[in-house]
Amino acid sequence: MHFGLIFLVEGDRAEISIREVDKLAGALLPLEAMRSYYLDMESWSQLIFDHLAGQPSRSHQLLRET
Repeated sequence: MHFGLIFLVEGDRAEISIREVDKLAGALLPLEAMRSYYLDMESWSQLIFDHLAGQPSRSHQLLRET
């Protein structure tokens, strides 16, 4: 079993920076722009995306089908 916490953070500007630029990369994207990454996301990330986008998640659909 896994347990996770999700934080929704709202900043006061769009500029962000990564401290460990040799290890990480990042950018702020509008939710709709993230849709193109959906199939590459882990399942927990897809659940959060679905929730934020106001769509029923795939896992809920699978549970209904069984």
